[in-house]
Amino acid sequence: MCGLFIVRDPRDAFLSHYHLYNRTHLPRTQMQHFEQFFCGKGMGQPNFRLGWGNYVGLMLGLVAESPNVVLVRFEDMKLRTVSCLQAALGKIYMFPSRHRLVRVVIAYGRTRCDPSNMPVCDEFGKAGEWKIELEADVCEALVSYCGDVMSELGYD
Repeated sequence: MCGLFIVRDPRDAFLSHYHLYNRTHLPRTQMQHFEQFFCGKGMGQPNFRLGWGNYVGLMLGLVAESPNVVLVRFEDMKLRTVSCLQAALGKIYMFPSRHRLVRVVIAYGRTRCDPSNMPVCDEFGKAGEWKIELEADVCEALVSYCGDVMSELGYD
């Protein structure tokens, strides 16, 4: 098996999902959303029934066991997309030219990965946005819930 596992700062992942959820459902507080989304109580997505920390922990185990699965942090991918892709593809012995990768990134960089009819916008997904919008008690709960995984990934 070969693959790319892109992981994101859980605080930003939480906040992005919180905004998306409130835009498409009855709004709820950040703490209510934390209990549902990050603790795995009631989300429809099968992977998140585990909760974010458990899911990412399992994926980190898979990355450690498989030389063909590459872990990339979302924030690194945003800053150095082509370099991250080159490193990931090199692990599975694929070496496309930098020029070809740049063309692919330009062509597909703003493509939505989900089937929703919501427009592409930068409102969801700004790295570091949690520092501005995340409520203190929710941030504390996130760190308490998944702090070990956050530390392992360098999200201290």
